[in-house]
Amino acid sequence: MVGLFPEGSISWMEKTGDYFLGTDKLLERVDVPILAVRIKGAWLKKPRWADRTRKGQVHLELKTFEGSKALNFIDYSEWEWQRGNKNIFPGRGRAAGITRVLWFCSKCGTFRKLTVQDNDAVCSDCGEKRHIDEYGFINGMDGVQLYNEQFDLLQKYLEGNNSIQALNAVGEMKNTRENGKREKFSGDITLTEETLTVGEKKFPVSKIRGQATFMKKGLEFSFGDYWVQLKVPYASLLLSSSLEILKKEN
Repeated sequence: MVGLFPEGSISWMEKTGDYFLGTDKLLERVDVPILAVRIKGAWLKKPRWADRTRKGQVHLELKTFEGSKALNFIDYSEWEWQRGNKNIFPGRGRAAGITRVLWFCSKCGTFRKLTVQDNDAVCSDCGEKRHIDEYGFINGMDGVQLYNEQFDLLQKYLEGNNSIQALNAVGEMKNTRENGKREKFSGDITLTEETLTVGEKKFPVSKIRGQATFMKKGLEFSFGDYWVQLKVPYASLLLSSSLEILKKEN
């Protein structure tokens, strides 16, 4: 028996992501029944961005398929399921970690000035609150809506500012040609249209390939013959999204 998570990792906002290339072809070639599983509630018990687990039930829906039709079955929105069922996922400190995905105040537009207070994120400039309720919604918004809002605000911010900054990054470079030779480095991060700088290390944005977030605290990318991993506890998604915007603009 073989189990697969075709996305490879949990999504930031509980939206089915891209499957690994070839997953559909693999499912078409294997001559065995394929048991597809919809997992409902697991993300809401512990959102990827969250520091704390919440209480609540996880529901499994199972169905057997032949071939790649199984992928269509698991391609669903947990948020749509939650809006219809209103399952409760209670717990203290539900906002802990929300600043990994909540970068801007929606009211005054200030950047990275939100502080966490139990189940709320509060803007230190204008006092605007974002409340995470027992159903998992943020002021009535689901996670996908929140990310789309923040991504749009990030695009506007990058149009009018020269850089994104994050503190206290620890990095490691692995040479993919020289037997995996490793080099460690650290320092503050500054990202501009041209360069991602970490301490004394500089990576031209145009040469960064395949950037992705690792778990919730890491940013990974390839750079020439190197695979680079940065530990940025509260800014991995911010940096990855910023790179996505800057590379499209260039």
